[in-house]
Amino acid sequence: MTEPLVQSKRHAVALSVLGGVMLFLGFAGFDLWPFAVFAQGPVLLATRGRPPRQKLWLGWLAGTQGNSGGLNRI
Repeated sequence: MTEPLVQSKRHAVALSVLGGVMLFLGFAGFDLWPFAVFAQGPVLLATRGRPPRQKLWLGWLAGTQGNSGGLNRI
């Protein structure tokens, strides 16, 4: 297994949250479509080199952020 690209767990969580926020800003009527294109970039940086359980948790966090922010907008 390779070394994680982002060393700190806090930074990985922050990148996952950023990816989720970018996801709902790109889709939920904010008309910021470039965010939808690049939303998975921070999540990929956060999960690179981490164990599968942490990857699952970080992806779940980003997806929950993206969906809950977008669904609250409707």
